[in-house]
Amino acid sequence: MKAEKAQGGAPGAPRPVAFWRQVALVLGREWRLEWRRPETSAGVFFYALLLVVLFTLAVDPFVRDPKPVAASVLWLAYFFAAQGGISRSYARERDGGALLGLAAAPFDPAALALGKWLFGTLVVAVAEAVLTPVFLSLIGFSTIASPAGAAVALALGTVGLTAVASLVALVATGLRGGELLPTLLALPLLSPVAMGGVRLLDGALTGGGLGPAELWLRLLGAYDIIFLALLALLAPYALEG
Repeated sequence: MKAEKAQGGAPGAPRPVAFWRQVALVLGREWRLEWRRPETSAGVFFYALLLVVLFTLAVDPFVRDPKPVAASVLWLAYFFAAQGGISRSYARERDGGALLGLAAAPFDPAALALGKWLFGTLVVAVAEAVLTPVFLSLIGFSTIASPAGAAVALALGTVGLTAVASLVALVATGLRGGELLPTLLALPLLSPVAMGGVRLLDGALTGGGLGPAELWLRLLGAYDIIFLALLALLAPYALEG
């Protein structure tokens, strides 16, 4: 009996699982759900592909060079893709009542939120890896000036983008407003990510390099850390609400 009390649980109660193992378990759960019903990945790819195709069809490369706005178009596509996909992921949990069950499970709420964020980040990263070279080839980018710089810009921007989208979607699960509300809430929060991501990616694509954009690198890095910390800290309160 004393041993059971020392472990902090009644007979038969589950023992606490290490934090990062909990994150991995949530990530695995998300992949299994997505394999059975690919709503999040389908939403991400659909939104991103739709905007990329529409822009490609709307701009005649023989009349106007689309390269100066390529970075802006890509980040616009990935913003709506990430926001729509992650919001749909949380809406699915809320509508099915699964979010309440997860909140009642012996899991750290921060691990639950970070596991879902990591899943959303991986889905968006796969979409970027597929659609970015396709879009650049369609508008006439034969070579990228700095592939490493483009990878850094996409990585830092994607982490911040999905962190904000996850935080807003998590907070909005207890509010009325459907899937439109998270998008409206995320728009002002994502302004620094959008500006920094566009500047860095444009420099990497056109040859400006990352040197003059050191301020944006620091800004995006700090923004990523801040919103990931907020996601972990606010998860218990959001799930309780």
